[in-house]
Amino acid sequence: MRNDDRYIKSPGTRYFPPAFEPEPYKLGKAVADDPNFYRALLQYILLVQARPTQLVHFRGAIIREVTRSIGEDRAALHKKLVHVPRGTWDDKTTEPKIVVTIPTVTWCALSLASDRYFQETAHEFGWTDAEMEPIRAQWYDMLAPAFIPTDNNRRLDISVIVQFGKDIHKLHRRDMGPFRACDLCASKCQYNYHVEQLTQDAKLRSDFQECVTSEDTHIEESVAWFCRLLSNRVLGKDNIDFAYCLAIHLLHALEKKVAGELPEDLPEQVHKSVRFFTTDADNVMALSTQSRIEDQILEVIVKQAMAGGDWQQMCAATMEKNNIGERQVETELLRRKQSVVDLLALDSHESAAVLSGRGMRSLAIEAVAQQASAGLEWQQLSSHIVRCFNITPAEIDAELRRQLR
Repeated sequence: MRNDDRYIKSPGTRYFPPAFEPEPYKLGKAVADDPNFYRALLQYILLVQARPTQLVHFRGAIIREVTRSIGEDRAALHKKLVHVPRGTWDDKTTEPKIVVTIPTVTWCALSLASDRYFQETAHEFGWTDAEMEPIRAQWYDMLAPAFIPTDNNRRLDISVIVQFGKDIHKLHRRDMGPFRACDLCASKCQYNYHVEQLTQDAKLRSDFQECVTSEDTHIEESVAWFCRLLSNRVLGKDNIDFAYCLAIHLLHALEKKVAGELPEDLPEQVHKSVRFFTTDADNVMALSTQSRIEDQILEVIVKQAMAGGDWQQMCAATMEKNNIGERQVETELLRRKQSVVDLLALDSHESAAVLSGRGMRSLAIEAVAQQASAGLEWQQLSSHIVRCFNITPAEIDAELRRQLR
């Protein structure tokens, strides 16, 4: 007999009632309660906002997480798959014979976990039912074609996914974050709930503590690198504000263990390091395909310029075709140069040097050599720059000899 409460509580029942029959519901509920599956769902929601095509491409990862969570019960899912056209199930008619399959368990788990997500975020952000229910309905309308077996056309207009990203971004927008250090974030509070849940992973916290307490590097550099790599793993690309949000939450958890041992200005130091290490950060909001292509082309041109190549001549045709001007390239070069200027305390007039054809690495070597010639401990002061550009002592010596000539 069907459990009517389940049909009332989850909107997912309206899309695929067989998933909420007793047997698939039992397995689906267990999967939905698995913390690793819930974190996978949160990553899925972020990815769909960042890149609409991930609605389909990340589907395999969700299904793998379902089968992993089921574990020893996996054999029960290898029964014959029943294809059921959507809209043919009638709750008031005779009971259909339900076969426990990957699609039924996956849809049940996705529905229950999605319900939790929207209920908890609605509570955290103070959404009204009039705000929460439409955005949840948008999410279900996108999920259904990707996960429910049907003989109908599964195509979904990408503009629908883009609109979902815009709408949920608007609902998450806030003027203040939960921590004082949130003042430096430009995306308040797009990531707070997701990061709060993702950073509950005990292994992640352990890895973070081991990384940042290493004596090999300055703590702000270790935090920045760790969170930048984690951001890339979750979103598939660099994102300054997401990496910074990860850093603040992980540091907050770490501070409870090492109370009084962390510098008060550590968040500011971390933010500067994150901005330096993350040179290709984008908003998690989905961009148009053309915009993403132009960003990638600009990145290639900038790297060519940083390497000292004659980018004006070599990339002229590509720049004209993609409407990229020299000023745009020079502005990006100057921004990246300024990161080195800030970290090495160089004179600002030297920032123009990178535009003359010299690479950013050459400028970094020159700057470190200037510290060495002034009698400063460049190995400590500029250790992060040396590692970043893989600068050797022999190169520093060669630059010192050149400066002395």
